[in-house]
Amino acid sequence: MSSASNENNNPYLLGVAGLCCVLIGIGICRFGYTPILPYLIEDHWLTKAQADFIGSANFIGYLIGALCSWNILKIANKLDIVKYSIISCIIGLMACSFNFGFFWILSWRLSVGFFGALLMIVTPSVILKKVAFSSKGLASGIIFSGVGIGILFSGIVTPWIHSLLDLQSVWLTFFCLSLIVGGIIAKILSTDLPNQKQAVVTETTQLKLSIKQKWQIFFIGFAYLTCGIGFVPHSLFWVEYAREKNLTTCLGSLIWSFFGLGFIIGGVCLGKMGDKFGIHKILMAIYFLSSLSVGIVLFNQSSYVFGGSAFLTGIFMAGILTLTSARIAEIVGTRAHTELWGKITLCYASSQAFGAYAMSHLINNSVGYATCILLASIAFIISTICMFFSNYSNP
Repeated sequence: MSSASNENNNPYLLGVAGLCCVLIGIGICRFGYTPILPYLIEDHWLTKAQADFIGSANFIGYLIGALCSWNILKIANKLDIVKYSIISCIIGLMACSFNFGFFWILSWRLSVGFFGALLMIVTPSVILKKVAFSSKGLASGIIFSGVGIGILFSGIVTPWIHSLLDLQSVWLTFFCLSLIVGGIIAKILSTDLPNQKQAVVTETTQLKLSIKQKWQIFFIGFAYLTCGIGFVPHSLFWVEYAREKNLTTCLGSLIWSFFGLGFIIGGVCLGKMGDKFGIHKILMAIYFLSSLSVGIVLFNQSSYVFGGSAFLTGIFMAGILTLTSARIAEIVGTRAHTELWGKITLCYASSQAFGAYAMSHLINNSVGYATCILLASIAFIISTICMFFSNYSNP
C-alpha cells in the first residue's frame, strides 16, 4: 500500500486492533497471572513452589516464541500468525480454568507465553505498515496500551470474581473477555487489513542496513536491553518491597492497578508527544525520568510515593515500549521492522530473565531490595546514555 493510501487509514481504528491483540497476548495471558497466583495456592490448585515455577513458564514460553519468530515469519503470512496466535491464547485461557494438575497448567502457561511473544512481535509491524508516517507514534501508543488495560482489568476483577465465585470463574472471565476481544479483532482485520498473499520471503531474508543504521539500532537495542533490568523491581517484587515497608496487602493490590493505569495513559500520550516533538528526544527523556521514578522510593517509603512511583513507571514503561518500536520503524521502515523488533524483544526478554535471577539472588543473600532498586535506577541512566549516542547518525 502506498504512503498516499496510508494517509486515508484511521490510526485510531487500526491502533485498537493492535491494542486488542496485545491485550490478549500480554495484558491477560501474561500479566493476568500475577493477581491469580496467590489464589492458586490458597485454593490448593498448586503448592507455592509450583505456582512460582509456573510463573516463570510463561516467561520461558515468551523467550522461545521470540527466538522462533524469525523462522515462523519465513513460512507464514503475518496476518495468519496474528489470527492463529490469538486463537491459541484463547484456548490456553480456557484450558487453565480446569484444575488437572501442575503439568497441565504448566504446559498451557508455556503455550500462551509462546504465542503472546508472536503477537507482541508481529502485531506492531502489521498495524504500522498501514498507518501514515506522522501517526506511527500515536498508533504504537494505542497498540501497547493493551498491556496496561490487561494489568488494570486483572488487578481489579480477579479478587472481586474470586470473592463472589471461585478461581475457575476467574479463568473463565479472562477467557470470555479474550473471546469478545478476539471477535473485535476479526472484524477490524477483515475490513481494514485484508490478507495479502505476498511473498513472505521478500520481507524476512535480505536485511541490508547502512553503517549508520546499524549503529543506531545497536544503541537503541542496548538501551532497550538495559531497561529490561531497570523494570525488574516493578515487574517482580514491588508489592513485596511495599509490604516490607509496612504497607498493607490491599495497598499492594492498588499499587499494581496504578501501574496498569499508568501503562494505559503512557502509551497514547507519549506516542503523540513522540510524533510532535520527535521520537528520539522523547524516548531519551523517558529513560532519564524512569531512573527517577524507580529510585525515588530510596528516599521516601510512604504509600503515596510507592503509588506514584508505580503510576509513573507504568507510564514510562509504556512509552519506552511504544516509542522504541516506532523508532525502529522510523529508521529502517516497516518492511525490516518485524525482524529487528523480534531480535530486540528477545534481548529485552533475556535481560529481564537475567535481571530477575540476579536480583532474586541478591535478595536471598540478604543484600536487600534497596540495592536492587539502586541498580535498576542505574540501568536507566545507562539506557539514557545509549539513546544519546544513537542520535549521532540520525538519518
